[in-house]
Amino acid sequence: MNILIVTHFYEVDGVMGSVRWTSLAHRLAKKHNVFVVTHDHNGDKKYTIEKNKNIEIFYIDNECDYVKRGNKRRSASTGSVNSVVKADKKQSVLKAFKNFLRSSLYMLSMSLTAKKNAKFINSKLLENNIKIDYVISTSRPFINCFTAFFLTKKLKASWLLDQRDLPYSDGASNIEINSFKRAFHRFDKYVTKYTLVSRGMADSFLEFCKFKTKQRDKTYVLNNGYDLSHKSEIEKKKENKKLSIAYVGDLYEGKRDATILFDALKGIVNRLDYSISDIKIDYAGNSSESLNQNARNYGFEEMISDRGRVPHKEAIKMLQEADILLLLTWNTYMDRGILPGKLYEYMMVKKPIICITAGEIPNGEAEGMIKDMNLGVAVNYCDYSEGVNELANFLSKQIKRKKNGEPLIFEPVTEEVEKFDYDNLVNKLSKIMFGEN
Repeated sequence: MNILIVTHFYEVDGVMGSVRWTSLAHRLAKKHNVFVVTHDHNGDKKYTIEKNKNIEIFYIDNECDYVKRGNKRRSASTGSVNSVVKADKKQSVLKAFKNFLRSSLYMLSMSLTAKKNAKFINSKLLENNIKIDYVISTSRPFINCFTAFFLTKKLKASWLLDQRDLPYSDGASNIEINSFKRAFHRFDKYVTKYTLVSRGMADSFLEFCKFKTKQRDKTYVLNNGYDLSHKSEIEKKKENKKLSIAYVGDLYEGKRDATILFDALKGIVNRLDYSISDIKIDYAGNSSESLNQNARNYGFEEMISDRGRVPHKEAIKMLQEADILLLLTWNTYMDRGILPGKLYEYMMVKKPIICITAGEIPNGEAEGMIKDMNLGVAVNYCDYSEGVNELANFLSKQIKRKKNGEPLIFEPVTEEVEKFDYDNLVNKLSKIMFGEN
């Protein structure tokens, strides 16, 4: 089979969105001929082709000027058409018209750029007499879907549309949201299968598009996973009595919230024979000020060790050297089924996990996975006081064992964890695409 994967990030270090399809592409290439279409992030390979590890890579430009401006506006957007003050009807109508115009130009710009990309790819395939059997598109950015759409129509190939999340940001206008909805309905005629990263996200996607039974029957969950080749060899260090908790990633402007952890630590320090010096929180990412402020509110600033943004390999090593791994996520009516990619790397390094879920919906998927696989402790903000007590109980036991030189409590359900190794997930992907076992 000849498989063509359209992904914005491919073999880009330090970008979580790169891991999924880089890992799957390498594994698919063991049985199939794989071609990757990706954005030229350095700006020096645009519309060129190179071969790497038996995979041909087509470099394209996903970011024409208007698409770049549109992406910035969407990420910075904070209001919607519905929030306009009704008293000023003219202003409301004008704003709605501007949103419509912007949205239309944004979609048109993506469409034209994607057509140019598809034309380049198709010409190179024809030159080499290559017939593509399956096109895979990944999100974000949404332009990948347009590129795959034009390729699928031209090549008459099957199309797997892989969606990580919904295509719009918080605060998007109804006009913009509806433009994405119309695009998905336009694509659907050519889509063979849909894959989503979680069950909650699959349900949200189907509801967003207002898709019915026909689309539900071709929608599958393909979780993210871990790649064992990313683990590092680490030197055996002298035993340290201090319990280290590691967190890697951004806080997404408060969507990921560690407050409940600090409340639990406050209870431990106040009630038990432990001090701040018994605990260290190792952080790597771009949100150190937010985490530091959280710690300062409790007088725990000396607990925080801030490494800033680090390369992916160093982040994995940091996780391997820690005692406990902190996973922060959220579960809301807007965003259901959020499963951070770090969860799977946490599984890979085989350390106890503290999972904290913010948001108004209890029993999120990340929580469920932690509990079902016995990976540590999972709490949510819907029952805050119970969560504080559960965390305090978990941490006090682990701190005691650490001070006594005993192994931490960790008895995961190994056979379930191994299902998320990309060596196994590629088999699931093949079954979804081709019905292979």
